[in-house]
Amino acid sequence: LFAAETNPSPENPVLAPASDAGSNPRPEVEPPPQPSPADSFLQSMAHLIGVVEERFHGLPDWEKVYDGAAAGFVRALGDRHTEYLTPAEHAAWIAEQNGEQANVGLVLRARRNGPMEILAVLPGTPAAEAGLQRGDRIVAVDGRSVTDDWFDGKPFLSGELGSKLSLKVVRASEPERDVELTRRNVHRPVGFAKRLRGGIGYLHLREFRGIGEEEFELLNTLLEGEPLKGLVLDLRFNPGGTMRSAANLAALFLEPRTRILGLHYRHKPDESVSVDHGGELRELPLVILLNGHSASASEVLAGALQDHGRARVIGTRSRGKGSSQSVYPLTRGAVKLTVALWSTPNGRRIQRQESGEGGILPDVVVNADDNEGLPLANRLLLGSAGLPDKDRRPDPALRAALAALKP
Repeated sequence: LFAAETNPSPENPVLAPASDAGSNPRPEVEPPPQPSPADSFLQSMAHLIGVVEERFHGLPDWEKVYDGAAAGFVRALGDRHTEYLTPAEHAAWIAEQNGEQANVGLVLRARRNGPMEILAVLPGTPAAEAGLQRGDRIVAVDGRSVTDDWFDGKPFLSGELGSKLSLKVVRASEPERDVELTRRNVHRPVGFAKRLRGGIGYLHLREFRGIGEEEFELLNTLLEGEPLKGLVLDLRFNPGGTMRSAANLAALFLEPRTRILGLHYRHKPDESVSVDHGGELRELPLVILLNGHSASASEVLAGALQDHGRARVIGTRSRGKGSSQSVYPLTRGAVKLTVALWSTPNGRRIQRQESGEGGILPDVVVNADDNEGLPLANRLLLGSAGLPDKDRRPDPALRAALAALKP
């Protein structure tokens, strides 16, 4: 029997169904706990290892097996910026962070699952001495095709001082040839600055370094003499770099305590980043140039200044690399994990989605072949000599930027 009253109280409780008189109720048996997906994965891997140890006809190289399994496991997470680093790759990453890596003097346009094109060859470097030229295509690195799964965009130009790098190179109408380069210290300028006609400053930054000392030195060369009437900040082909440098540059154009970035985590509350100083150039008219190779810190800077109405953005949609990675050492190697996603001050997510959303969409879209934006970008890379006259091409995005800065 059940009580008629459905609102329990100490005086009128809800009654449970009566048990048979004189019977002993059976104790309830809790089902065994189900293993978590991670536990099931570990059990499956242990089973696989056991079968291999017992049945495989050969003797496994377990370090090689681990590296392959770890790389496949991380790749299966489905995040292109998350990757497993072998011990050698981890050591190279540490050396790069400490500024100890050597290079060969190439600037490349990477293509996913396809050959890479050489965009520039720095003078006086191993690549220049080997006769490599702009437009050459790299189809293999150290004997392995760049279309193999192992590659997937991994950096390979830098390495230990004196180490070798073997490339298979294709030039139009010529057979493939093998080129061996020896890495050595190569200084690559962070950018290029020039005063253009009409009192307009042009600043191209190829990356953001440290806290921005080199970037500020370039900008100061433009600020000397007559006051600027406007500034073109060219971030095409800029893959990013240190966030602190980009934030310090953003601070020049914004009021102190202005929000520039939102950070979105899975394991802790969201955070925001604001500039705590600056405003020195908050009245200077500003145009930012972007293309599909502008990424990471470049997108943060452009998105913040665009959202706050401090800059017009011209060019094409940026790459959409809007996430933070942290490197965690493992018993063997390390893993670089995406730990946070980014948004602009107005809440726009920067990370490119499968739908195509993401990145920074310019205020004025100027569709141009990448090569049309290369002249000034290459002057940055090659120094004041720039490209030969026969290689100079029109730059419609730069023309649009100069038109936007006209009074």
